Amino acid sequence: RFNRQRWEDSATSKRDAPFNVLHVASHFRFSSGQPAASWLYFGDKSHLTLAEMAESKAELSGFDLVTYSACETAKGGGREAQGEEMESLGAITQRKGAQAVLATLWKVADASTAELMASFYRNRAESRLNKAQAMRTAQLSMIEGKGERHRWRHPYYWAPFVVMGNWR
Repeated sequence: RFNRQRWEDSATSKRDAPFNVLHVASHFRFSSGQPAASWLYFGDKSHLTLAEMAESKAELSGFDLVTYSACETAKGGGREAQGEEMESLGAITQRKGAQAVLATLWKVADASTAELMASFYRNRAESRLNKAQAMRTAQLSMIEGKGERHRWRHPYYWAPFVVMGNWR
């Protein structure tokens, strides 16, 4: 079970693992202008606030891609107490060194997100597409609504996913 301690360990230790993708399938709560009230939930019911993440020593430069398949992870905005614009989870992740972040602009549905993520990673592995092409192809397959995907044709299900940073 992925929890806050495992996230912190993987984000702060020297990375010599054979993989360079981190996928966090969880829940995220966004509260405009309030980084201490916006947090990423973990499987053990712990959480990490945006304020804590911004201040952490997390070093994510070993990751070519960090994916957050959770609600509103690309959403920022609102003014913090100091008057500064609040960064999104995706933006903070990039600032911490991740080459690219796959994040969401609004609330997402679990079943359609799982299908989209499976298609995205399959496109990357089997077709050798770059991140942007793989996401585009996965989104087009949702739009076309083949098979079980017909119920997820509406943009609500596929449009909130954006690739930030290095799209290759």
